Amino acid sequence: MPGCLFLSDEVAQGLQAGKAHYELVSAMMIASMREAHLEPPQFRDTRGSFRVVFKNHTLLDPETVAWLNQFAGYPLADAQRMALAYLRTNPRMTNSDYRRLNNTSTVEATRELRELVDSELIEMHGTRRWAYYTLTRRVETATPRQATFIDLGLNARQVEAMRYLEEHGEITSAVYSEVIAPDVSQRMARKDLNDLEERGFVTRIGRTRGTRYVLPRSE
Repeated sequence: MPGCLFLSDEVAQGLQAGKAHYELVSAMMIASMREAHLEPPQFRDTRGSFRVVFKNHTLLDPETVAWLNQFAGYPLADAQRMALAYLRTNPRMTNSDYRRLNNTSTVEATRELRELVDSELIEMHGTRRWAYYTLTRRVETATPRQATFIDLGLNARQVEAMRYLEEHGEITSAVYSEVIAPDVSQRMARKDLNDLEERGFVTRIGRTRGTRYVLPRSE
């Protein structure tokens, strides 16, 4: 039949076995990262490529645990606390992100996210499959050190970039757009980084594709 591709039973079984092995390894990897309180990988599938983004910082570092203490009076499940920790360092969360983070069902994720909305800790934007969630304005997201950056007018992406710099020593526009702010373009990433440079928060090294940004040297 024109336009159709027929596979032998052996080939089809091989493809199915390969897919099953990939899914098993992926599930084991995500489970291990979840047990270590690391943020699960983000999978991005485009027409031309498939990318997996890993963030190598723990969701429950000492600063985040201290930040979560402000919600001690709320009857939150562990999964909901993890969601708040995730939103502290990510601009938004979807139902899919919640399921990926907590290994739960769509129904359970929807219910627990709704409870967070009802508690006025997060707010919902959009509806159905396009819905996403952010921390409400009254929820304080910054630690004392990060609050200084916010007071100086840095946006949430730039605050997270400064935290990354303190941990890793340098950052590039590619890392910024893939790790710090996956939803923005490299053009916007360069704009944010150029703003940090102009205001003296970072120093640029190089001027071409190898450009990277580091913290200024103390005098």
